[in-house]
Amino acid sequence: MFNDLFLGFLRWPMWTSLAWEDICQKYRRNIIGPFWISLSNALTVAAMALIFSQIFNQKIDTFVPYLAAGMTMWTFIGSIITESTNVFVNARPIMFSIKLPISLHVFRLLFKNVISLIHLLVVYILVAIYFSTNFNSYTWFIVPSFLVVMANGIWFGILFGMICARYRDLAQIVSMLFGISMYLTPIFWTVESLGKYQPYLLLNPLYCMLAILRDPLLGQPPNIPAYFISITIACAGFYIAGKFFNKNRNSLIFWL
Repeated sequence: MFNDLFLGFLRWPMWTSLAWEDICQKYRRNIIGPFWISLSNALTVAAMALIFSQIFNQKIDTFVPYLAAGMTMWTFIGSIITESTNVFVNARPIMFSIKLPISLHVFRLLFKNVISLIHLLVVYILVAIYFSTNFNSYTWFIVPSFLVVMANGIWFGILFGMICARYRDLAQIVSMLFGISMYLTPIFWTVESLGKYQPYLLLNPLYCMLAILRDPLLGQPPNIPAYFISITIACAGFYIAGKFFNKNRNSLIFWL
């Protein structure tokens, strides 16, 4: 699998171009184009901030940046997870036409979501400036955090992309479970609200991914346990995905 990943990464001009074309096709003939992503995120954050700041009795000047950072990164993580289940099914025309590294299609998906993330971050940056969020040296931890999450996205895309190509119903199950997990993850409610049960949040891998991305944006110290768990998941994920990939790579084309 790692040889395929290397060959796929070397084709970066192709997968970056295909990802950009995906964005262009989606927003073709729209007046503001991909900035609909920014507008949608802004409206969602505004509506949720008005409601949940009152429900949970939160100070608006700290809750809005917290919510904006959380929603931005949750949308990014969610798009990778839900779209990964159909990454090879959607790439079927290309896979039938030309032989390419299988991982190229995963890189294409990830880069497309990175482009979307850039548009999502526009809202957070404006919120952070307005509410004078404390950017400091901890903010630089966003770089290793991003790399860890992308590493998890690679193995997840390969493993679940292949499994869901074989068992199509699994894609719907993943999407359903992710929707439920939103309420089990501190996005619009705070970690502190759990009191003595806070450590149990580390049992939620999605929280760990969210925490290592959100905390740097808020200028908070790195969550070391969340980093450890996220990196451990990445290592275990690559091992399992590698085994599955090496065994079934030749069968994938017949599953499509």
